[in-house]
Amino acid sequence: MCLRSGRFAFTDSHNAVVDTITVNVDSSPTCKKAYLAWPGRLGISKPIQLTQDCAETAQTYFTSSSYDTRPILVLGTGECNTPAYLLACQLTALGFKVKVQSTTRSPIYPGNDIANVCQFTDNYGDGIPNFLYNFARERYREVIVCHETPLNEVILAWLNAWQAISARFELTDSYTSDARLYFYRP
Repeated sequence: MCLRSGRFAFTDSHNAVVDTITVNVDSSPTCKKAYLAWPGRLGISKPIQLTQDCAETAQTYFTSSSYDTRPILVLGTGECNTPAYLLACQLTALGFKVKVQSTTRSPIYPGNDIANVCQFTDNYGDGIPNFLYNFARERYREVIVCHETPLNEVILAWLNAWQAISARFELTDSYTSDARLYFYRP
């Protein structure tokens, strides 16, 4: 919407769906230092670089036909989105069609461009609702979930429900900012 001049008024209309959305922004008091592999929270002095073999390694976990022309979805979780983007770049360089998306803690009401909403618990153990918008598994050849937390029940549930591949991020050398992804498919 754009209003250059004039008047604008917003009239709230009650929507029962909005009443059902729960938002928990409190974190559990448990220390999560062991979970937080992504260094970007505190600032980084050099760009993160994935090892060059990440895309080739990911390919070994693909179960779809090489003739499947649908794109691959690389899904970032929480604040761990840069590794998803970097992996997508490597896959694109190998000739794959790739889309990148991320989960979010922000609830959005479905409608207009928001066709569907997946709601699930975060993978950090805080019980904070997370969301994924406009996701339909059948649109993608493969789904790769990038995360920094160790595999846990939440991530395993996603992998099983979406027939997805796990790509766990690990910073292997903080001096050089080299990182790798460890893949797993249930």
